[in-house]
Amino acid sequence: MTDHQKKMVIDLCQRRQKRVMAKKQSQQTASSTNELTEIQDDLFKFDI
Repeated sequence: MTDHQKKMVIDLCQRRQKRVMAKKQSQQTASSTNELTEIQDDLFKFDI
């Protein structure tokens, strides 16, 4: 994996995390935990 790809993946994850945080603040429900596991799945997929 190149440095450029790594950076893109990290950016993607950070953007998604921000979205998750925003959602969590607007609605504190169990669905937010699903989003968090999605982030972890992304990380495993890219194998960082």
